[in-house]
Amino acid sequence: MPTDREVKPYQVEWVERLSYSILAIWTALVLVLLVYFEWGEQGIQITMTEGFWYVMLWALGALMTFGVGGTLGLMYVRPEKPFIALEREPVVSAKLPGTLGPYSHGVVAGPFVFVSGLLPVDPETGEIVREDVREGARLIMESAKEVLAMVGSSLEEVVKITVYVTDLRYMIPVNSVLESYFPTYRPARTSVEVARLPRDAPIEMDFVAITRRPKASIATP
Repeated sequence: MPTDREVKPYQVEWVERLSYSILAIWTALVLVLLVYFEWGEQGIQITMTEGFWYVMLWALGALMTFGVGGTLGLMYVRPEKPFIALEREPVVSAKLPGTLGPYSHGVVAGPFVFVSGLLPVDPETGEIVREDVREGARLIMESAKEVLAMVGSSLEEVVKITVYVTDLRYMIPVNSVLESYFPTYRPARTSVEVARLPRDAPIEMDFVAITRRPKASIATP
């Protein structure tokens, strides 16, 4: 039996044609039997009971025909399980520092925007803020706002944050910053302590949010 696959129009047509062809042959066979056994000098002469059995014979054949057609349909014209191929659109902001590798600041996929890991970069100097983790977390949140705004989203639409720190004690100031940005709504979050981050930053965050802007309106400045 074939595996699940996309159903082509011709696959449905050949099953339908086969079923109707068999039904036509069966109908012709019933008519031949009727003429052969019931033809007399004055034409076909049958009682109501005999007519009933001829009709039942034809109905039995029709039932078997469509039963065979349905079985063939299940065996050979089984549709593929639904799969949604999401369109993807990279997002790059000229207002943020360039990425450190072959990746974008974010990617829109379907109704979601995935923001790459953001570092605490001072927008004026381009340097990493290492000494003040609280200020670094604030800079990251402002960078996230910039990326999200480009695709019609915002911090209110964030559903997941992942926080990477080189020391879990940094989560105390990070939590106070996040609480100021999310006073009531609390998105899902994962906090991870790592040995080292790019450019020796003390903190990095990435975000997943919902975007409500149509794909065609996403622009890269």
